[in-house]
Amino acid sequence: MKPASLLHRIIDVVLRCAGKIFSKKDGKGTPPLVTAVNTGNLEICRYLLENGAKIDATDRRLKRSALQYAILAKNLDIFDLLLKYNPSLDQGDYRGKTALHRICAIKDPRYFQRVIKHYGTFPDHIMEQETDDGVTPVISACQSGNSQQLKELIDQGAPISTKDDNGRTALHYCADNLETQCAEMLLAKDPSLLEVKDSQGFTPLHMSVISGNVPLLKLLLAKGADIRSLDSELHTPTHWATGRSRS
Repeated sequence: MKPASLLHRIIDVVLRCAGKIFSKKDGKGTPPLVTAVNTGNLEICRYLLENGAKIDATDRRLKRSALQYAILAKNLDIFDLLLKYNPSLDQGDYRGKTALHRICAIKDPRYFQRVIKHYGTFPDHIMEQETDDGVTPVISACQSGNSQQLKELIDQGAPISTKDDNGRTALHYCADNLETQCAEMLLAKDPSLLEVKDSQGFTPLHMSVISGNVPLLKLLLAKGADIRSLDSELHTPTHWATGRSRS
C-alpha cells in the first residue's frame, strides 16, 4: 500500500472517531460543547462543532443542551453559531422545558427572531409541547409579557386555550407582569378565556386582583369580566381586593 493511501485511511479513521471524541462526556456527565457554552468560549464551540460534536448532547443532571445554556447565558453570538447546526427545539430538559419555551420567556426578542429566520415555521407539535407542569410556549410568552413572541406563535396557529396542570390558561399567566398587550391579543382571538376558572376556581380577574395587577384588572373589566364570579371558596374578586386592602 502506498504511503499516501495509508495516510488517507488513517485520516478517515480519525475523522470518523472525532465526533465521538468531541462528544464524550466528562465525569459529571457534561459534554464538551455544553462546557464550552457555559464558559462563553465561542471559538472552542466552533472547533467542537466543526469536528463533529453532537449539537443536541445534554448534561446528565439537568438534561439541557448547548442551545438551552446559550439562551440562559444570554450569549447571542454562541446562539447564532449553534443555530447553524440545526439544533432541536423540542428537546426537553429535566422539567420538560424546551429551547422554544426559553426563547418565548426571555425578554430579548432577538433569540426568537433568529429562530424564525432560520427555521421559518414551527411544527404544530413543538408549539403544543408542554413542560412537566403543563406550560406551553404560549404560556411562557404571556407570563413574561413578550407580545412579539406571542404574536408570531398565534400567527403560526399555536393553541392559546391550553391549560396547565393547575387549570390555568395563558390569560391567567398575564397577571405575572404589567404589560397588557398579551392579554389583549389572547382576548381578541378567544374572548371565552375571560371566564375560564383554574383548579381553585380563580378566573383571570381573580388572578389580577390577587397579584395586584391594576393594568390587567382594568383591561379585564373593560372586556366584561364578571366581578361576581366565585372561586372554590366562594370568594369574588371583590373579596380578594378587600383582603389586599387590609394587609
